[in-house]
Amino acid sequence: MLKSISTSKQRPTAKRIRVAAGMREEGYRLQDIQSILFSLSEAHKQNKIGGYRFLQNIRNQSTG
Repeated sequence: MLKSISTSKQRPTAKRIRVAAGMREEGYRLQDIQSILFSLSEAHKQNKIGGYRFLQNIRNQSTG
């Protein structure tokens, strides 16, 4: 989903281009994290979380 940012309607100065590029990169990074979290959530719902090797060393859970 493409989101509009306020700087997209302004004159594209070098600073605005850098700011927009940084925001875009952060958005892509957050999409990757979201995808991983959705996958973990789905695996947990299906009781298949044991298939994630990197989680096998976790012995307790955080309660926040």
